Amino acid sequence: MAESWAATVRLVHERANYCCEYCQTSQEIIGQAMHVELTRMAPTNPIIYASLVRLAISVKPPMF
Repeated sequence: MAESWAATVRLVHERANYCCEYCQTSQEIIGQAMHVELTRMAPTNPIIYASLVRLAISVKPPMF
């Protein structure tokens, strides 16, 4: 039985210590939303699946 996406997101946030896994910036410091992204095709095993997602800063396009 696979974990829910919400459970996977919580696991990834905890594993990443609530920081972007690319630049190590904390959401609290920059005030920008974080998102969990899938890095490649994930298997159905929830432990392996959680290792294939990363926490990243949500980059918003500039407003003109």
